[in-house]
Amino acid sequence: MRYKFNIEKYVKRSLLMLVVGVSHLAYADPASDALPQGGVVTQGNASIESAGSPSAPVLNINQTSQRAVVDWHSFDVGSASTVNFNQPNAQASTLNRVTGGGSASQIFGKINAPGEVILVNPSGVYIGKNASLDVGSIAATSHHISDKDYMDGKATYDRNGATGSVTNDGSIRARFGGYVALLAPEVRNNGLIIAQQGTVVMASGEKITLNFDPNTRLASIAADPSQINSLVENKQAVEVPGGLIIMSARVANSLIRGVINQAGSLSTSDTAQLVAKGGRIVIEGSHTTLQTGSETVARGSSSGGSVEIAGTHEVNIQSGAKVSVSATQSGHGGVITTHSLGKTTLNGTLLAQGGKISGNGGVINTGSTLLEIGSSASVKAGNRGTGEVGAWHIHATSLDINHNNDKVLSAALDKANINMKLVRNYCASYGGCDFNMTPGLIFDPGAMISKT
Repeated sequence: MRYKFNIEKYVKRSLLMLVVGVSHLAYADPASDALPQGGVVTQGNASIESAGSPSAPVLNINQTSQRAVVDWHSFDVGSASTVNFNQPNAQASTLNRVTGGGSASQIFGKINAPGEVILVNPSGVYIGKNASLDVGSIAATSHHISDKDYMDGKATYDRNGATGSVTNDGSIRARFGGYVALLAPEVRNNGLIIAQQGTVVMASGEKITLNFDPNTRLASIAADPSQINSLVENKQAVEVPGGLIIMSARVANSLIRGVINQAGSLSTSDTAQLVAKGGRIVIEGSHTTLQTGSETVARGSSSGGSVEIAGTHEVNIQSGAKVSVSATQSGHGGVITTHSLGKTTLNGTLLAQGGKISGNGGVINTGSTLLEIGSSASVKAGNRGTGEVGAWHIHATSLDINHNNDKVLSAALDKANINMKLVRNYCASYGGCDFNMTPGLIFDPGAMISKT
C-alpha cells in the first residue's frame, strides 16, 4: 500500500489548529467600557474626543479630510462602548494602525462609520459575539500598508512577517455596494457578514491587493501565495445579495497547507427575490472542503450566478453539502466550476437548473486529475419549466464508474447532457503523482450508465 499515515505530522497539525482556534482566549476580554487608547492623527485632518457616559462611553473620530491615518497604542472596544467615525461622506476613509504591539484588537461593542474603516494590527483582530460593526466598508487585517500607499489610494497589504489571525464572531454590515475584507494568515467567520450587492473577501497571502472598479466597488483581489500555513474558514453566514464572495488561501508550495473550510452559508442570492441575477462566489485554496450541511448558493430570480471552487491539491464536496446556481423563476441556470490538479471528491449536490417557469439549464464543469463521484452525489443542470437542458462537462484523467456512482450519472442524464473528456496519465507534467492512478475511464463489472 503506497499511502503512509504520518501520526507525528497529524498530531502536530491538530495541536496547531487547536491553539490557533482558541487564540483569542489567550487575552482577557476587554473591560465593558474599554475604548481605543493613545490615538495620534498622523495624516489628514481629524480630531478625537470622548463622549457618552461612564456606563456607555463613546469615542468620536471627527474627520474633515477624505483620508486620515490614526496610530493607536491599542484599539479595543468594550461591550458597552461605541466608536463613531464621523467622516465627511460615504467615500471617506480612515486607516487605524495599532502600534502598541503584543495584543490583538478586541471588538465587543459598536463601530459606526458612513465610509471606509481600515483596522491594521499585526497581532490580529477579534470581533466578539455581540459586537456590531455598521460601516460603509471595512478591512480588518494583520497585514501592513504604508501611509504613502494608503494616502495615494492604493490598497495593497503586506504580511511583513505578521502571524495574527482575524476572527469574526459578531455582526458586520457594510452599506449597499460596500465591502468587508478580512485579511490574515488565518481568517475565521463564526458570525454574520452582510454586504448587499457588495463584496466580502476572506483571504490569506504574503501580499494581498484589493482591486476596485471605476465605480469604486471591490471587484477582485490579487494574492501572492502564502509562505506559511494558512486557513480561511466560514462556519456561519455570509450574505452578499447580487454581489461577490471570495475565499482565498493559496500557498507557495506543496509543503505548506492552504486550507479552505466552508462549513456554513455563503450566499449571493436574495430570499426576497429582489436580485434578478445571482452573484459570484470564488473559493480557492490548496485543500478546499465544502462540509456536510454547508450551502454555497448564487441563485437569482431571472438568472443563476456562478460558483468557482478550486483546490491545487484537493477539492472535497462532502455528502450533504449543496452548491446552487439555479434560476428561481424565469431564467437560465448559472455556472458551477470545480477544479483540482490533484483529487476531487464529489459526494454533495450541484444544481444549475433553469427557472421553475422557464429557462435553460446551466453548465456544471468538473475538472480534476483524479475524480471520485460518490453514491450520495446529485448533479442537476436541467430545465424545470420550458427551455433547453443544460450540460455537465467532466474533464479528468481517471474516473471509475461503479455500482455506486453509475446511478448518479444516469440521473444527471435525465435532464442534462454529459460530456466526458478523459485523458491519459499526464502525471509527469504536474511533477509526479502521489496516488496509484489508472488512466482512462473504468467500468466496474455490471456498472452501466443509462438515461432514466
